[in-house]
Amino acid sequence: MGRIRQLDADVIARIAAGEVVERPASVVKELAENSIDAGARNITIEINNGGFGLIRVRDDGVGIAPDDLPLALARHATSKLDDADDLYAVRTLGFRGEALSSIGAVAQVEILSRTPDRHGGWVHRVEGGATIHDGASGSPPGTTVSVANLFFNTPARLAFQRSHGAEARAISQIVTQLALAAPSIRWQLVIDGHQSISTTGDGSLLEAAIAVYGAVVAPHLLTLPLIDETAVRVTGICTSPVVHRNTRTYTTFVVNGRVVRSQALTHAVEEAYHALLPTGRHPLASVRIDIPPAEVDVNIHPTKLEIRLQRERLVYARVRDAVRQAVSTFTPSPVIQPTAPSWPPYSSTHPPTPPTTGTWGLRPTPLLDDSRSDQGNEPIGLRNGSSLGSETSPREKTGSAWSEVLAASHDDGVLPFDPGASDASTPAPKPPPPAMRLASDPATWRPLGQVGLTYIVVESPDGMYLIDQHSAHERIVYEQLKRAPTPAEVLVQPLLNPDPIELTASQSTWLRTNGEVLKSFGYELEPFGTGTGTETW
Repeated sequence: MGRIRQLDADVIARIAAGEVVERPASVVKELAENSIDAGARNITIEINNGGFGLIRVRDDGVGIAPDDLPLALARHATSKLDDADDLYAVRTLGFRGEALSSIGAVAQVEILSRTPDRHGGWVHRVEGGATIHDGASGSPPGTTVSVANLFFNTPARLAFQRSHGAEARAISQIVTQLALAAPSIRWQLVIDGHQSISTTGDGSLLEAAIAVYGAVVAPHLLTLPLIDETAVRVTGICTSPVVHRNTRTYTTFVVNGRVVRSQALTHAVEEAYHALLPTGRHPLASVRIDIPPAEVDVNIHPTKLEIRLQRERLVYARVRDAVRQAVSTFTPSPVIQPTAPSWPPYSSTHPPTPPTTGTWGLRPTPLLDDSRSDQGNEPIGLRNGSSLGSETSPREKTGSAWSEVLAASHDDGVLPFDPGASDASTPAPKPPPPAMRLASDPATWRPLGQVGLTYIVVESPDGMYLIDQHSAHERIVYEQLKRAPTPAEVLVQPLLNPDPIELTASQSTWLRTNGEVLKSFGYELEPFGTGTGTETW
């Protein structure tokens, strides 16, 4: 008997499902794209337990006829292709006919749909790829797809999935990208009963960006100039260089209405921001590219996230130029250089008088021994007769010398922002100074006084230190928190007026997941409203 044998249909379906249904976020993406293809103007997505318990996508699109419902869950059944030539002119987001059948193979799926020409709807239920119910049911116009107990029949797949919170954040990111790709659709995302995303669907990309990223980014949003030439159309938005993130997930590319990933396009955007962002930081941007469908190959990966562009270099240049022109309109805040104080030259008989509180914010402190002020050019001693040296006093520097030192400190590594400056004129950044190592034991230090209610002057065997009181106190509290045997022993003082913070859907999901951990360390946060699509805590 031969060793090669034909797999049965159930095993084939589960293997195929592994290519399309990687995680709950994959299910949300496929179902939402089907709703977009159906011409929906309102799409509501609900998830429970990170999408493993329930995913429900409801739209007001054209619906599915009762005779087509069983076929919609069959493998390689689609309404979007007629022949092989259509693969080279794909204008819809879905076309393979694999998503619904793959989802139905590893979950319990219910499709409730009604077309505009019918008075009643139809429901079709599948469990693990097998039909368990098909019949009439009440339904509003459109389609509602419910996916329950994802991976219930593939425990090995379920064991390798991430936490519910991580999956909820991934779904939030998917819906955020789809909302930016289709701003004319009103999107609603509800996670475990809490509304996370809500857009207006008025067609404005700026409004959609504010809805998903929060009103805090609104003043920094820049509109890309329309580039429409050589059959390549580039539109979109980006942020000014003062707004950036530590991840590239906030950069979205939409090619012919499809959210895609592209290293080349990502590099084009980052090249446009060249030298304007700190190292390791990335901009927020949503770039839409419209090109002839025949010049895009979307049939290279089951998830259709990766594409090939026939004229990639041309598209690269158009995207880079559009973002660069938008960023060039950014005007940074002016840099204010403080004026050095005018101190009179030092005199052995008349020591300089510190500036008034209104000028420097200093409080005179008895650092010097007044009884020694008439002893000629002797070194100026500190209290209790101690001295920092016996040769030259630091105060023998004149006022002009102090001005030069202060001016040099302001010029050190600080350059005015000039978006038009060439790369050649920009000096290489100086390496950071090495970490300071203490040459003496702090236990041997002796406090001398206080400056401006901010700094403590300390004498040590190896010199003098200025200690920032606020920073030192923060460090002490931090070390105490680290050494506390249990978080419950941390003393907490509630704020009289809590500080509100506005979070994106993904950030709010993370906070709900880790709220108890933060509370054990003394941080109590609770949601108290939604803003323009974001949630305020």
